[in-house]
Amino acid sequence: MKADAFVINNRILEKYNGDEKEVVIPAGITAIGDYAFYRCSDVESVVIPSGVVSIGEEAFSGCSDLESVTIPDSVVSIGEKAFIGCSSLETVDIPDSVKTIGAKAFYECSSLEEIALSSGLTSIEESVFEGCSSLESAIIPDSVTNIAGRAYAGCSDMEEVEIPEGVTTIGYRAFAGCSSLCSVVIPKSVTSLGDRAFEGCEDLEEVEISGVIPTVGNDVFEDCEELIDDNGFIVIKGILYGYCGKSKMITVPSGVKLIGDNSFKDHTDIESVVIPDGAEMIEDYAFAGCITLTSVSIPASVASIGDYAFQGCTSLKKISVPANASVGHKAFDGCKDLVVEKI
Repeated sequence: MKADAFVINNRILEKYNGDEKEVVIPAGITAIGDYAFYRCSDVESVVIPSGVVSIGEEAFSGCSDLESVTIPDSVVSIGEKAFIGCSSLETVDIPDSVKTIGAKAFYECSSLEEIALSSGLTSIEESVFEGCSSLESAIIPDSVTNIAGRAYAGCSDMEEVEIPEGVTTIGYRAFAGCSSLCSVVIPKSVTSLGDRAFEGCEDLEEVEISGVIPTVGNDVFEDCEELIDDNGFIVIKGILYGYCGKSKMITVPSGVKLIGDNSFKDHTDIESVVIPDGAEMIEDYAFAGCITLTSVSIPASVASIGDYAFQGCTSLKKISVPANASVGHKAFDGCKDLVVEKI
Protein backbone atom coordinates (compact mmCIF):
# COMPACT_ATOMS: atom_id res chain seq x y z
CA MET A 1 0.00 0.00 0.00
CA LYS A 2 1.29 3.44 -0.90
CA ALA A 3 2.74 5.47 1.96
CA ASP A 4 0.44 8.37 1.17
CA ALA A 5 -2.67 6.22 0.69
CA PHE A 6 -4.37 7.74 3.72
CA VAL A 7 -4.71 11.48 4.30
CA ILE A 8 -5.20 11.90 8.05
CA ASN A 9 -5.67 15.13 9.96
CA ASN A 10 -6.45 15.34 13.69
CA ARG A 11 -7.23 11.60 13.67
CA ILE A 12 -9.84 12.10 10.94
CA LEU A 13 -9.38 10.12 7.74
CA GLU A 14 -9.99 12.82 5.16
CA LYS A 15 -9.10 11.02 1.94
CA TYR A 16 -8.07 7.63 0.63
CA ASN A 17 -5.68 7.85 -2.33
CA GLY A 18 -4.69 4.21 -2.55
CA ASP A 19 -5.33 1.60 -5.21
CA GLU A 20 -5.85 -1.49 -3.05
CA LYS A 21 -8.95 -3.62 -3.45
CA GLU A 22 -8.92 -4.70 0.21
CA VAL A 23 -8.49 -1.75 2.55
CA VAL A 24 -7.68 -1.92 6.26
CA ILE A 25 -7.94 1.56 7.76
CA PRO A 26 -5.11 2.17 10.27
CA ALA A 27 -5.75 2.21 14.01
CA GLY A 28 -5.97 5.53 15.82
CA ILE A 29 -8.58 7.03 13.53
CA THR A 30 -11.67 8.46 15.28
CA ALA A 31 -13.72 9.51 12.25
CA ILE A 32 -14.04 8.82 8.54
CA GLY A 33 -14.56 12.18 6.95
CA ASP A 34 -17.07 13.29 4.36
CA TYR A 35 -16.25 11.91 0.88
CA ALA A 36 -13.19 10.05 2.20
CA PHE A 37 -13.61 7.13 -0.24
CA TYR A 38 -15.78 9.00 -2.74
CA ARG A 39 -15.94 7.05 -6.02
CA CYS A 40 -13.11 4.72 -5.09
CA SER A 41 -14.60 2.27 -7.55
CA ASP A 42 -11.83 -0.38 -7.23
CA VAL A 43 -12.25 -0.91 -3.48
CA GLU A 44 -13.94 -4.27 -2.72
CA SER A 45 -13.69 -4.49 1.07
CA VAL A 46 -13.05 -2.12 3.96
CA VAL A 47 -12.24 -2.87 7.58
CA ILE A 48 -12.92 0.10 9.87
CA PRO A 49 -10.88 -0.04 13.10
CA SER A 50 -12.26 0.11 16.62
CA GLY A 51 -12.24 3.65 17.93
CA VAL A 52 -13.94 5.20 14.91
CA VAL A 53 -17.02 7.08 16.16
CA SER A 54 -18.52 8.46 12.97
CA ILE A 55 -18.74 7.74 9.26
CA GLY A 56 -19.22 11.00 7.37
CA GLU A 57 -21.56 12.08 4.61
CA GLU A 58 -20.95 10.28 1.31
CA ALA A 59 -17.90 8.65 2.87
CA PHE A 60 -18.17 5.62 0.55
CA SER A 61 -20.44 7.15 -2.07
CA GLY A 62 -20.07 5.57 -5.50
CA CYS A 63 -17.81 2.70 -4.39
CA SER A 64 -19.48 0.50 -6.97
CA ASP A 65 -17.28 -2.60 -6.36
CA LEU A 66 -17.50 -2.48 -2.55
CA GLU A 67 -18.82 -5.86 -1.41
CA SER A 68 -18.21 -5.82 2.34
CA VAL A 69 -17.56 -3.35 5.10
CA THR A 70 -16.76 -4.10 8.74
CA ILE A 71 -18.20 -1.49 11.11
CA PRO A 72 -16.89 -1.66 14.71
CA ASP A 73 -19.04 -1.25 17.82
CA SER A 74 -17.46 2.14 18.54
CA VAL A 75 -19.36 3.81 15.67
CA VAL A 76 -22.26 6.01 16.84
CA SER A 77 -23.35 7.70 13.62
CA ILE A 78 -23.45 6.97 9.91
CA GLY A 79 -23.86 10.09 7.79
CA GLU A 80 -26.24 10.94 4.99
CA LYS A 81 -25.56 9.11 1.73
CA ALA A 82 -22.63 7.33 3.37
CA PHE A 83 -22.92 4.25 1.11
CA ILE A 84 -25.11 5.65 -1.66
CA GLY A 85 -24.66 3.80 -4.92
CA CYS A 86 -22.57 0.96 -3.47
CA SER A 87 -24.24 -1.38 -5.91
CA SER A 88 -22.12 -4.47 -5.06
CA LEU A 89 -22.65 -4.33 -1.29
CA GLU A 90 -24.52 -7.47 -0.21
CA THR A 91 -24.62 -7.56 3.60
CA VAL A 92 -24.02 -5.05 6.39
CA ASP A 93 -24.07 -5.54 10.16
CA ILE A 94 -24.83 -2.32 12.02
CA PRO A 95 -23.57 -2.61 15.63
CA ASP A 96 -25.82 -1.67 18.55
CA SER A 97 -23.62 1.36 19.25
CA VAL A 98 -25.04 3.15 16.18
CA LYS A 99 -27.75 5.62 17.16
CA THR A 100 -28.28 7.50 13.90
CA ILE A 101 -28.18 6.58 10.23
CA GLY A 102 -28.56 9.54 7.90
CA ALA A 103 -30.99 9.93 5.02
CA LYS A 104 -30.14 7.94 1.87
CA ALA A 105 -27.28 6.20 3.66
CA PHE A 106 -27.79 3.00 1.64
CA TYR A 107 -29.73 4.47 -1.27
CA GLU A 108 -29.55 2.36 -4.45
CA CYS A 109 -27.44 -0.37 -2.86
CA SER A 110 -29.10 -2.69 -5.33
CA SER A 111 -27.27 -5.90 -4.29
CA LEU A 112 -27.96 -5.50 -0.56
CA GLU A 113 -29.85 -8.60 0.54
CA GLU A 114 -29.56 -8.41 4.30
CA ILE A 115 -28.92 -5.73 6.88
CA ALA A 116 -28.97 -6.06 10.66
CA LEU A 117 -29.96 -2.76 12.27
CA SER A 118 -28.79 -1.63 15.68
CA SER A 119 -31.09 -1.97 18.68
CA GLY A 120 -30.46 1.66 19.67
CA LEU A 121 -31.81 3.16 16.47
CA THR A 122 -34.88 5.38 16.96
CA SER A 123 -35.60 6.47 13.38
CA ILE A 124 -35.35 4.96 9.91
CA GLU A 125 -34.62 8.17 8.03
CA GLU A 126 -35.79 9.31 4.62
CA SER A 127 -34.85 7.04 1.69
CA VAL A 128 -32.28 5.14 3.78
CA PHE A 129 -32.91 1.90 1.88
CA GLU A 130 -34.73 3.26 -1.16
CA GLY A 131 -33.85 1.33 -4.29
CA CYS A 132 -32.33 -1.61 -2.41
CA SER A 133 -34.09 -3.89 -4.84
CA SER A 134 -32.48 -7.13 -3.55
CA LEU A 135 -33.34 -6.54 0.13
CA GLU A 136 -35.48 -9.51 1.17
CA SER A 137 -36.77 -8.45 4.57
CA ALA A 138 -36.98 -5.47 6.90
CA ILE A 139 -36.55 -6.34 10.56
CA ILE A 140 -36.98 -3.08 12.40
CA PRO A 141 -35.66 -2.80 15.98
CA ASP A 142 -38.09 -2.28 18.87
CA SER A 143 -36.39 1.06 19.62
CA VAL A 144 -37.61 2.66 16.37
CA THR A 145 -40.50 5.15 16.58
CA ASN A 146 -40.33 6.72 13.13
CA ILE A 147 -40.17 5.24 9.63
CA ALA A 148 -39.62 8.25 7.41
CA GLY A 149 -40.72 8.95 3.86
CA ARG A 150 -39.53 6.52 1.18
CA ALA A 151 -37.46 4.64 3.75
CA TYR A 152 -37.90 1.31 1.94
CA ALA A 153 -39.38 2.50 -1.36
CA GLY A 154 -38.50 0.34 -4.34
CA CYS A 155 -37.35 -2.66 -2.32
CA SER A 156 -38.98 -4.88 -4.89
CA ASP A 157 -37.70 -8.23 -3.53
CA MET A 158 -38.81 -7.56 0.03
CA GLU A 159 -41.38 -10.15 1.10
CA GLU A 160 -41.46 -9.50 4.84
CA VAL A 161 -41.49 -6.50 7.13
CA GLU A 162 -41.83 -6.49 10.90
CA ILE A 163 -43.03 -3.13 12.24
CA PRO A 164 -42.66 -3.17 16.03
CA GLU A 165 -45.06 -1.83 18.62
CA GLY A 166 -43.73 1.63 19.44
CA VAL A 167 -43.55 2.95 15.88
CA THR A 168 -45.80 6.02 15.71
CA THR A 169 -45.17 7.33 12.19
CA ILE A 170 -44.97 5.62 8.81
CA GLY A 171 -44.07 8.30 6.30
CA TYR A 172 -44.85 9.25 2.72
CA ARG A 173 -44.30 6.31 0.33
CA ALA A 174 -42.34 4.51 3.07
CA PHE A 175 -42.90 1.09 1.46
CA ALA A 176 -44.03 2.16 -2.01
CA GLY A 177 -43.04 -0.20 -4.79
CA CYS A 178 -42.34 -3.13 -2.46
CA SER A 179 -44.02 -5.29 -5.08
CA SER A 180 -43.22 -8.66 -3.43
CA LEU A 181 -44.54 -7.73 0.02
CA CYS A 182 -47.37 -10.14 0.86
CA SER A 183 -48.50 -9.11 4.32
CA VAL A 184 -47.96 -6.41 6.91
CA VAL A 185 -49.02 -5.83 10.51
CA ILE A 186 -49.44 -2.19 11.50
CA PRO A 187 -49.26 -1.93 15.31
CA LYS A 188 -51.72 0.04 17.42
CA SER A 189 -48.95 2.52 18.35
CA VAL A 190 -49.07 4.00 14.82
CA THR A 191 -50.77 7.41 14.86
CA SER A 192 -49.85 8.62 11.38
CA LEU A 193 -49.82 6.73 8.08
CA GLY A 194 -48.43 8.87 5.28
CA ASP A 195 -49.59 9.47 1.73
CA ARG A 196 -49.09 6.46 -0.55
CA ALA A 197 -47.29 4.57 2.21
CA PHE A 198 -47.83 1.19 0.54
CA GLU A 199 -48.47 2.35 -3.02
CA GLY A 200 -47.66 -0.23 -5.67
CA CYS A 201 -47.33 -3.18 -3.28
CA GLU A 202 -48.85 -5.40 -5.94
CA ASP A 203 -48.69 -8.69 -3.99
CA LEU A 204 -49.94 -7.25 -0.71
CA GLU A 205 -53.00 -9.31 0.15
CA GLU A 206 -53.13 -9.22 3.94
CA VAL A 207 -53.00 -6.12 6.13
CA GLU A 208 -53.62 -6.27 9.84
CA ILE A 209 -54.23 -2.92 11.50
CA SER A 210 -54.23 -3.32 15.26
CA GLY A 211 -55.92 -0.02 16.17
CA VAL A 212 -57.56 3.08 14.75
CA ILE A 213 -54.98 5.32 13.09
CA PRO A 214 -55.82 9.00 13.79
CA THR A 215 -54.13 10.41 10.68
CA VAL A 216 -54.25 8.54 7.38
CA GLY A 217 -52.86 10.10 4.21
CA ASN A 218 -53.98 10.02 0.60
CA ASP A 219 -53.93 6.82 -1.47
CA VAL A 220 -52.19 4.76 1.21
CA PHE A 221 -52.87 1.49 -0.64
CA GLU A 222 -52.92 2.85 -4.20
CA ASP A 223 -52.32 0.11 -6.80
CA CYS A 224 -52.37 -2.64 -4.19
CA GLU A 225 -54.33 -4.84 -6.55
CA GLU A 226 -54.81 -7.75 -4.14
CA LEU A 227 -56.53 -5.50 -1.58
CA ILE A 228 -59.11 -4.04 -3.99
CA ASP A 229 -62.50 -5.77 -4.07
CA ASP A 230 -64.54 -6.32 -7.21
CA ASN A 231 -66.19 -2.91 -6.87
CA GLY A 232 -63.01 -0.95 -6.36
CA PHE A 233 -63.10 -0.56 -2.56
CA ILE A 234 -60.25 -1.12 -0.12
CA VAL A 235 -61.84 -2.15 3.17
CA ILE A 236 -59.87 -3.51 6.13
CA LYS A 237 -61.63 -4.49 9.33
CA GLY A 238 -64.66 -2.31 8.65
CA ILE A 239 -62.58 0.74 7.70
CA LEU A 240 -62.75 2.04 4.14
CA TYR A 241 -59.28 3.25 3.15
CA GLY A 242 -59.78 4.01 -0.49
CA TYR A 243 -61.78 3.73 -3.67
CA CYS A 244 -60.17 2.77 -6.99
CA GLY A 245 -63.28 2.25 -9.11
CA LYS A 246 -64.72 4.28 -11.95
CA SER A 247 -68.41 4.35 -11.05
CA LYS A 248 -70.20 7.67 -10.75
CA MET A 249 -72.85 6.21 -8.44
CA ILE A 250 -71.23 4.84 -5.30
CA THR A 251 -72.79 2.51 -2.75
CA VAL A 252 -70.38 1.99 0.12
CA PRO A 253 -70.27 -1.71 1.12
CA SER A 254 -72.37 -2.85 4.07
CA GLY A 255 -70.28 -3.53 7.13
CA VAL A 256 -68.19 -0.39 6.74
CA LYS A 257 -68.11 1.40 10.09
CA LEU A 258 -65.68 4.16 9.26
CA ILE A 259 -64.99 6.05 6.05
CA GLY A 260 -61.34 6.89 6.43
CA ASP A 261 -59.35 10.06 5.94
CA ASN A 262 -59.04 11.05 2.27
CA SER A 263 -60.76 7.85 1.12
CA PHE A 264 -62.64 9.53 -1.76
CA LYS A 265 -60.62 12.73 -1.91
CA ASP A 266 -60.39 14.36 -5.34
CA HIS A 267 -62.45 11.70 -7.10
CA THR A 268 -63.84 14.19 -9.54
CA ASP A 269 -66.22 11.82 -11.38
CA ILE A 270 -68.35 10.75 -8.42
CA GLU A 271 -71.91 12.09 -8.53
CA SER A 272 -73.70 10.24 -5.73
CA VAL A 273 -72.78 8.29 -2.60
CA VAL A 274 -74.92 6.04 -0.43
CA ILE A 275 -73.39 5.33 2.98
CA PRO A 276 -74.75 2.14 4.58
CA ASP A 277 -76.72 1.95 7.77
CA GLY A 278 -74.34 1.06 10.59
CA ALA A 279 -71.59 3.41 9.46
CA GLU A 280 -70.45 5.53 12.40
CA MET A 281 -67.80 7.97 11.23
CA ILE A 282 -66.88 10.02 8.17
CA GLU A 283 -63.31 11.10 8.76
CA ASP A 284 -61.29 14.19 7.76
CA TYR A 285 -61.22 15.07 4.04
CA ALA A 286 -63.13 11.87 3.20
CA PHE A 287 -64.92 13.46 0.22
CA ALA A 288 -62.90 16.65 -0.16
CA GLY A 289 -62.52 17.84 -3.72
CA CYS A 290 -65.33 15.68 -5.14
CA ILE A 291 -66.47 18.57 -7.33
CA THR A 292 -69.20 16.65 -9.22
CA LEU A 293 -70.80 15.15 -6.11
CA THR A 294 -74.49 16.15 -6.02
CA SER A 295 -76.04 13.62 -3.63
CA VAL A 296 -74.96 11.98 -0.37
CA SER A 297 -77.11 9.69 1.75
CA ILE A 298 -75.91 9.71 5.37
CA PRO A 299 -77.62 7.21 7.71
CA ALA A 300 -78.77 7.99 11.25
CA SER A 301 -76.01 5.76 12.62
CA VAL A 302 -73.30 8.28 11.69
CA ALA A 303 -72.15 10.04 14.87
CA SER A 304 -69.22 12.05 13.55
CA ILE A 305 -68.30 13.98 10.41
CA GLY A 306 -64.66 15.02 10.35
CA ASP A 307 -62.85 18.24 9.58
CA TYR A 308 -63.10 19.31 5.92
CA ALA A 309 -64.95 16.06 5.15
CA PHE A 310 -66.81 17.59 2.18
CA GLN A 311 -64.52 20.54 1.49
CA GLY A 312 -64.82 21.83 -2.06
CA CYS A 313 -67.83 19.71 -3.04
CA THR A 314 -69.12 22.63 -5.05
CA SER A 315 -71.96 20.74 -6.77
CA LEU A 316 -73.51 19.61 -3.49
CA LYS A 317 -76.67 21.66 -2.86
CA LYS A 318 -78.43 19.79 -0.05
CA ILE A 319 -77.41 17.26 2.55
CA SER A 320 -79.17 15.70 5.53
CA VAL A 321 -77.09 15.15 8.66
CA PRO A 322 -78.17 13.17 11.75
CA ALA A 323 -79.23 15.61 14.46
CA ASN A 324 -76.88 14.14 17.07
CA ALA A 325 -73.84 13.88 14.83
CA SER A 326 -70.83 16.07 15.60
CA VAL A 327 -69.65 18.07 12.62
CA GLY A 328 -65.97 18.93 12.34
CA HIS A 329 -64.21 22.17 11.51
CA LYS A 330 -65.16 23.48 8.07
CA ALA A 331 -66.67 20.12 7.15
CA PHE A 332 -68.51 21.79 4.26
CA ASP A 333 -65.97 24.47 3.48
CA GLY A 334 -66.37 25.87 -0.02
CA CYS A 335 -69.84 24.36 -0.56
CA LYS A 336 -71.26 27.82 -1.06
CA ASP A 337 -74.80 26.88 -2.14
CA LEU A 338 -75.22 23.96 0.25
CA VAL A 339 -78.20 23.66 2.60
CA VAL A 340 -77.48 21.40 5.59
CA GLU A 341 -80.55 19.83 7.12
CA LYS A 342 -80.58 18.14 10.51
CA ILE A 343 -82.75 15.01 10.74
